[in-house]
Amino acid sequence: MSVKITKEKRKQLYKLLRQWTRAEIISRHGRFDNLEFADYYGIMLDKENEIRKLLYGDDSLYNLGVKWELVIPFEDRPKQKSAHPDKIKQSHKNKKKKRNK
Repeated sequence: MSVKITKEKRKQLYKLLRQWTRAEIISRHGRFDNLEFADYYGIMLDKENEIRKLLYGDDSLYNLGVKWELVIPFEDRPKQKSAHPDKIKQSHKNKKKKRNK
């Protein structure tokens, strides 16, 4: 998929990639004594979303997957029958009985 990028978008993309890379480095290799690495992991994910939004006009991985035909839309997936709660409980009881034997 070809994406045309203006000079302004290129500058913005470069800035986002730099911020994303810095956040990823800190989240993966930062000090664990103050737990800041978790905050940087969140920042990293936010920057990934901003990059996708800038390049593709959408930051949702699901929507992009459907658009690129990598994911089957929820409404097109076959319906699955959900098990009745009593059947689930009975199934767990049977497994416990087998383990206890």
